[in-house]
This record gives sequence, C-alpha cells and structure tokens, in this order.
Amino acid sequence: MPEVDYSIDCFGSGPALEALERTMADLLGKEKAVFVHKGMMGQLSVLKHYAELSGFNKIALHSCSHIEQDEGLAYKKVMGLVPHFYGDKTSPFTALDITALPSDLAAVSVELPTRHAGFLLPSWSCLVQLKQHCREHGHFIHIDGARLLESAAYWNKEYSEVAAIGDSVYVSLYKTLGGMAGGIIAGDRELIESILPWKTRLAGDIYTVFPYVLSALQGIKEHLPNIPIYCQRAKALATALSKHFGRHVIPYPVQTNAFIFEFLESKECVEKASIRYAQKHNVWLFDRVIHDNFGCRVEIQIGNAINEWSDEQVIDAFEEIIFLARSYRLNCSSLITAGNPIV
Repeated sequence: MPEVDYSIDCFGSGPALEALERTMADLLGKEKAVFVHKGMMGQLSVLKHYAELSGFNKIALHSCSHIEQDEGLAYKKVMGLVPHFYGDKTSPFTALDITALPSDLAAVSVELPTRHAGFLLPSWSCLVQLKQHCREHGHFIHIDGARLLESAAYWNKEYSEVAAIGDSVYVSLYKTLGGMAGGIIAGDRELIESILPWKTRLAGDIYTVFPYVLSALQGIKEHLPNIPIYCQRAKALATALSKHFGRHVIPYPVQTNAFIFEFLESKECVEKASIRYAQKHNVWLFDRVIHDNFGCRVEIQIGNAINEWSDEQVIDAFEEIIFLARSYRLNCSSLITAGNPIV
C-alpha cells in the first residue's frame, strides 16, 4: 500500500496517522478526529472532560454497557465519575428512560449497539429524542460507537447522521474494519484539543502507532464498502439458523452484522465440543462461550471470513457442536478420547 512509504509517526504526528484521522473525521462528519490505541482510554478522556466542563461528575450509562461491564469500573475508580444507569438489561433505552434522566448529569453515553444486551439498537426516534432532551438540559452526549459503522444500515442512515447525535463519538478500527488495534475519537476541534492532556495522562502517547495506522487504512479500503453486505449476510444466516433450530437467535430479526446464538447445553459442554470441533476440522468457531443469567451463548460477528461458508455449512457445524455437547453431557466423552469419532 502507498502509505507504507510515508514517514513513520512519532508521538501522535505523522502523515499516515494524519491521513487516517482526516479520513475518519470526514466519514463521521466531525471537525476533527484523533487516533487512540485503546477505546477505553479515549472514552474515559472524553467523559472526564465533560465532567470538568459541566461541573458534575455523574454520567448516564446503560447497565449492560461496555464501559460498565468490561473496563474494571475505570470510570469510577480512576476518573471519579458516578454512574446513573438507564435502560433494561434485555433492551436498549426507551423514551421513558430519557425522561427519567437526572438533571445533574455531565454526559449521557450511548453504546451502539449494546453488545451485552444482545447487540441491540434503540429506535431512531429515541436517539432524536435523547439529543433534544440533552440539548434542553445541557447534557453532553457521547456515542460509544465501537460498532457504529455496522449499525447505521439499521436506520438507513449515513455514518455522519448517526455520529451527529453525539457531541463526540468513538469508533473501533479493529472490529469489522480489521485493523490491528485502536480506534478514533471524533468531535469538534475544541473537544479533541481539550482531551489530549487526558490522553497523555492515561498513557496514550505511544512512540509510534504506524502498524496500527497502516492496517486501519487498509481495512477502510477493504471492509468499509462491504459492511452493508456483512449486515445483510448476518440477517440471512440468522434467519437460516432460526428456521433450522428454532428461536435461539438474539436479536431476531438481527439489527447489525452481529447476533447471539443460545445453546441448551452447558457452557462447559459447549466449550469442550468447540475444542473437539477445532481438533477435527482445524476451525475455531467461537471467540468465546458465555454463561450469564440468560444461559449459554456465543457471539456471531460477520465479516469477510464468512465468504468461505454457506449457510448450510454453518448449520452443519452447529449441528455437530450440539451433538458433541450433548454427548459430553451424557458422559460419552470416553468415545472421543479412545479415538472413536462419534460424528
């Protein structure tokens, strides 16, 4: 790629890095963007900045949000921010959640989609209502849009229209875009310049991020045009799985390129079955097997790897996983360890 011949960036400055930041700012319709090696660091910087601007240290979070569930409560332990939780664990926020927001908020963080609630998205009318409410009450809106690019097609909106709901937005570069790591924080120039000191304080000034930048630029060229195709394939695959196995797909219908499949067997049995499947076929099917209050689940996130699979092949793979998991539950693992295949 031509950018490989650019000068390597150094502590946040360099032609390839600046090209990436301009590209993403334009894509999201924002004045300026900055690369962050970790979305967690970038989003904490934004939320802390809003707290300083507003004089309040309270932020609104969905109870299943990534910021609440996966970051060791850094917003609280490191930044001294206090949460107000909105939205149900099995759904995105509603109009009633918006009207119930307290007045002493620094900002509302909106995760699009809410991964731990099943990759769910709110209605567009709710997003518009939230924007109007926050304008009237002086609250900032930050969009945790790690998967914003994968969400826009659900509302039939441009990326910039979705990003315009927020005063700031985070987008991941390493999920569907396939970059090595990192993401983008975008907003107006004043916001980006104001959070840079927090980027430094949170160890975000890396000597060079050149490999991350190159892989992100390549991902934008290769994957960005195909994201709507990935979303359509996810819907088609989810429909095929539902017709074959019944209502094991969440959400249904699928809203982005990602969904959850529920197994009736235990997490332990599904994990063992996945390992056996990998040993037999040299294919690792699931990123992880999750057990929560709702049962045993796996996440399906559609990208270009699905091009090698037909829906029928995926169904066959799931059939085999279910058969293996059931066999483990019935104490049939001895057949496998003895070298006698049961499939």
